[in-house]
Amino acid sequence: MKTFKFQTVKALMFALISLTFVVDGKGSTTTDAEPRVYLVKTDDSRKVQLVYQAAHQVPVEIKVLDESGHTLYKSIQKNEVNFQKLLSFEELPSGTYFIEVQSEEVSYREAVTFDLQEQELEVNLFPYNESGKVVLTIPGATTAEVEIFDDYSNLVYSGQVTLDPETDSQLFDLRQVRGRSVSFRVSTEEATSVENYSLR
Repeated sequence: MKTFKFQTVKALMFALISLTFVVDGKGSTTTDAEPRVYLVKTDDSRKVQLVYQAAHQVPVEIKVLDESGHTLYKSIQKNEVNFQKLLSFEELPSGTYFIEVQSEEVSYREAVTFDLQEQELEVNLFPYNESGKVVLTIPGATTAEVEIFDDYSNLVYSGQVTLDPETDSQLFDLRQVRGRSVSFRVSTEEATSVENYSLR
């Protein structure tokens, strides 16, 4: 059994995504007439390509399990001779996971090991010339998803912002926000950060 090791950068969460994808690769087989299963790395080290090729239409069960044997993802492919799946591990913590493929014609199990490192998002908040206006800067970023909450946990702003290309910044007018402080939740493709800011 082969083991692939991947390096990923992502805030740690617990989710799994399955998408359709077309791939090539080299995998395990039973005999020349039996189904073949391919497990291949992608350019995105957080994702694995799974390919199933067969001569007969039979239900095929796909599972992803953690080291303790808990099922994190499960799907059943029906009435398909050949199919491809893109399995994403980008929301999972570091560790070893097992991909299992079961049908009447094949039994396949493969281990994938991920060494994920959490990346901190650098977010800076500082006052503008006028009271109640705040400048948000994210060094190196071009766009970001921004949510702003008031003292009472009410969402007062939500949207995607395009940062000034010269200063990596965006100006927010918070003069109408109640309370003494706000909380910024800022997300990019790489990470998410929550920062508090005093209005008074």
